[in-house]
Amino acid sequence: MDTKDTKDTKDTKDTKDTVDNVDTTATADRPSDSPGTQSATGSGTDSGLTSGIVVGIDGSKGSTTALRWAVQEAKLRGTEVTVVYAWSYPYSAGVDVVGYVVGADEYEQMHRTALDTALRDAVPGDAERAAIKAFIVCDSPGSALIKAGERAQMIVVGARGHGGFLGLILGSVSTQVVHHASTTVVVVR
Repeated sequence: MDTKDTKDTKDTKDTKDTVDNVDTTATADRPSDSPGTQSATGSGTDSGLTSGIVVGIDGSKGSTTALRWAVQEAKLRGTEVTVVYAWSYPYSAGVDVVGYVVGADEYEQMHRTALDTALRDAVPGDAERAAIKAFIVCDSPGSALIKAGERAQMIVVGARGHGGFLGLILGSVSTQVVHHASTTVVVVR
C-alpha cells in the first residue's frame, strides 16, 4: 500500500511539473495588435496565469459569441478573461509535401493575425480588449483549454468551431472540454 501511495504522489508531481514549466514569453518583440497577446510554447498555457475565465477562440462565429459572453460574465464577476487560441501543424499522413512549406515563425504569425482579428471582431472596444490576456498555443485546442482552465473559475467555448461536421450539436473541442475539464464549462450557442 505504501508503494502505491508513493507512486500516486510521484505521478501527480510529474504532471504538475509538466504543466507549470511551460515557457510563456511575452511578445513585446513581435508585432501584434493585441497588447496582451503572448505565445506559449509546449503544450498548453501556464495554468498559474488563468484564474478567471478561460475562453477558447478559433475565429469562428461560435467562438466570437463565446468570447462576447465571457467578457460580459467577467464584468459581472469582477474577474479577468484569458483567451486561448490553439493551433497545430497540419498532418500530412505520410504524403510528401510539394511546393512552398510555411516556416514556423510565418505559420505562428498567420495564427497571431487570426487571433487579433477575432479579438477585434468580438470585443470592439480598445480598453476592453487591452484587459484581455491572450495566448497563442501550439497544441490541440481541447488539450490547451483543459490545461489553461485547471485553475480557472470556468472555461467558455462555442458549441461549434470550424469543424467539418455541420450536423453535430457540439463540436469535437467543446465535447472534449465538457468531458475532461476539472472546472465549470459553459458552452455558448
